[in-house]
Amino acid sequence: ENLKRNIHKINPDDIIGIGEKYHGANATFAKILCKKKLNLFEKVLKKIGVNIVDTEYDYVCSSRRVVKNIEGEKEHHHFYDFDVWTDAMHRIKESVQDGASLYCEVVGQLPTGSWIQGSYDYGAKENDYKVIVFRITQTNNKGQVFEFSQPQIKRYCEKYELEHAPFYYYGAAKHLYPELSTEEHWHENFLNNLIRDYNEGDCLYCRNKVPREGVVVVKEGNVYEPYKLKSVAFLERETKELDSLTPNLEDEG
Repeated sequence: ENLKRNIHKINPDDIIGIGEKYHGANATFAKILCKKKLNLFEKVLKKIGVNIVDTEYDYVCSSRRVVKNIEGEKEHHHFYDFDVWTDAMHRIKESVQDGASLYCEVVGQLPTGSWIQGSYDYGAKENDYKVIVFRITQTNNKGQVFEFSQPQIKRYCEKYELEHAPFYYYGAAKHLYPELSTEEHWHENFLNNLIRDYNEGDCLYCRNKVPREGVVVVKEGNVYEPYKLKSVAFLERETKELDSLTPNLEDEG
């Protein structure tokens, strides 16, 4: 959701994380419990009451619209030229541990040379892409989901040599700008400072001259609560692309 419309939900004592928002194709890569394909002997044993394990950890990936098991990829018919989600899953799957779900942005170019999101290269090589992690959860065998904090995401990515979205702050919201009074107009002043410090200017991580998209502010709690703060220049560019019907992989996938 938009931070500007939800700034009242962030309070001075809340623990928050601030990270760069990447402009790419949304993707989730997971290794979760799936139904195991039983052989005939196992099916018979199960039918007569023998306790047969019928689940196993397997790799699953998804775009914004499609979820699939990568081992069955040849059976899928895609409506895009190159299935970057399955390709990326194969690229990073050794880093996806049992129960983990990695929420990412795939950025740069496809091998065909087309842009995933127009001109936003984020330092990727020509005709290549990067996988940028911005969120990680761990699901146990009872289906309980545990959310990683920013420091935990950073450690996981360093351990498994993954690239994550840059983090700028983690801690109590009031400590980010200690000069601000928490008794008078704190929400308004806090938002204005975030816009001043994190929003405008060109993208810090792209070779191409493109406007910075913005940042995501995540409020720590029992549920994942992210708020996006996009720059004015990026929103203007996005509007022009929509008006001109400029295609991008995120909308296609």
